Parts: sequence; structure tokens; C-alpha cells
Amino acid sequence: MLTSKLNETFCEISSKFELQKVQKMNEYYFISKFETSNELPDYFFNTNDYLGLQNQDVLFNFKLVSEVSKKVLARIHFYIDGKIAHNPSKAPFGGLETCISDTEVISEFWQKTEEILRKKGCKRIEIRCWPDAYQDNSFQILEKLGFELLFSDYNYHHIVSAPEALLLFLKPERKRFRKCLKAGFVFEYWKNPDTKLAHELLSQFRKAKNIPLNISQEQLLKSVETFPEKYFFFLVKNENKMIGISVCVEINQDILYHFCLATDPDYFLFSPSVMLYEGIYRFCLDKNYTLFDFGTASISGEKQIGLSIFKTKLGGIESQKPTYFKTIA
Repeated sequence: MLTSKLNETFCEISSKFELQKVQKMNEYYFISKFETSNELPDYFFNTNDYLGLQNQDVLFNFKLVSEVSKKVLARIHFYIDGKIAHNPSKAPFGGLETCISDTEVISEFWQKTEEILRKKGCKRIEIRCWPDAYQDNSFQILEKLGFELLFSDYNYHHIVSAPEALLLFLKPERKRFRKCLKAGFVFEYWKNPDTKLAHELLSQFRKAKNIPLNISQEQLLKSVETFPEKYFFFLVKNENKMIGISVCVEINQDILYHFCLATDPDYFLFSPSVMLYEGIYRFCLDKNYTLFDFGTASISGEKQIGLSIFKTKLGGIESQKPTYFKTIA
């Protein structure tokens, strides 16, 4: 059986640093005698550190912890908007992370989590998962817990194994890349980025193309200041002029996620975004990432044909990024 405890006793199974983060949130966790040698996926967007940046008044965090090893066996978080519990909070994905497959233990953990959400007035739960290219066992668990598929977005990625990105690009994108080289453009890893300037460039380039930017300057500054080792900035330059910019986030030691990209519309015919992808792929090789996730090409399951074609021409492998729901009224 599971034992419910609140954050007053979390210090028994947590480091001091983690405790400082946890005490800022509405924390619920349950103790189990179950034990495993497996480890959590440990995706950055689901960590206490990242969640500590979010709105603490509406964020609720649930964990299943081993009584023996104090290891976290499962975790999930929600923010409540009216009668709907959403996961994730201000991130590309959330999901139910677990390192166990014992149906009885996970089911009991979820029943207690659902009971608390119901007492908070929730009538519906929505969970946006990571791409199935990461792992897909959690999707099967959600379905066993009574969740249904709401929609599935189309996601694209590279397996980082080829010695160079050009071997993955289709002919049109190889041609565009060489056109950038011929024009004298250079790719650059921006080691000490001016985050304010970076946001200004992203906003300027996207506004010119009527593409929304889903992160404020304040949010980007705060994220980079808090996690400088997780955020990476890349540029394409024409001499000293910045004509393309990308921001990537390290999901874990194996996965780099392409968070945001924008290019100067005056250079549309050159497509500097291709040079950005080529350079970031080389960065992945250097840093020993095994998967380069360059995001979705759909909105609520509706494929964006032009973006999908572009990512396919980059050699992107298509995968699914599902969102599940459950009515608990």
C-alpha cells in the first residue's frame, strides 16, 4: 500500500537543494515498498528545478517514492485552469514519468493523484506527452489508467549517428546549404549570448513572418540565468550581421531539443535555417547527444504541410507526440 505524506517530511528523502525547490510548490508524494534498479527518464521539463520557475499558486506536483531507496519511482505535475488539470506547465511536453511497469502500484498512485485533483474541482485531465521517439511505454500506462487519445502531433528528429548532417539532408536542402556557404555565411555557437538581444532578434524575425513567439523576454532571461548549462544559442552570420538564430534546450544527456528558430526574411532565398540545422547537428555529434529533436509540424494534430515538408527534407524522422485526456466528473 502507498502512504500519503506532504512536504513537511520531504527532507527525509531529499537533498537540501531539492527541498528548497519543493517547498515552493503544492507537493504531494506517496511512499511505496516497491523497489527497482531502473531509473526515471529524467526529462528536464519535468524536474523540480524547472517547475520551480512556474506559477506556484496553480502548480501541483505528485510523486511516488520508494521507502527503501528514497528513489522517485514516478512523477507528474499539473496546473489547474478552472475545472481542467493540464500537464505540462509552460513547456513543450510533460507526461507521466515512471521507471516501473507494475500496473498495480502505478494504478494505486494514479488513483490517489486523481482523487486529489477531483477534490480540487477538476472534471477533466489533459496530458501532453513527449514524442514517442524518446520512449513509448508511458503511453500504454496512460491508456491502462483510462486515458483516451485527444490528438497526436507530428514530431521530427534525427538519430545522431551519421558523420555529417548533409548525409541526412535531401538534395534541395544540400543545395541551399552550399548556397549559404558560397555567400560567405558562417554558423556560430554563441557561447556567451546576450539573451535580451537574442529575444529581440527572435521577435523581430518572427513578427516579419507573422509567426508568434511563445516565450516572453522575461521568461527567456529567467530560464537562461537559472539554467545556463541547459540552454544553447546558435547563429548564422553574414559578416557581422546576425541573419539566423536558434535556441536549443538539453532534455537530458542524450537528447537536445530545438526550442526556437527565426531567420531574417531578407535572406529567404538563401534559407539560413538549413545552415542552423547543419551546425546544430555537428554540435550534437561533438556533445555526444544521440537524438536531435527539432519539434513538431502540426497544431493540435493538424499537420502544417509546408513545415512538415521542410523538416522531412532535412532528413527528419517522423514520430508521434500524443495528448491524452480523461473525464473524472
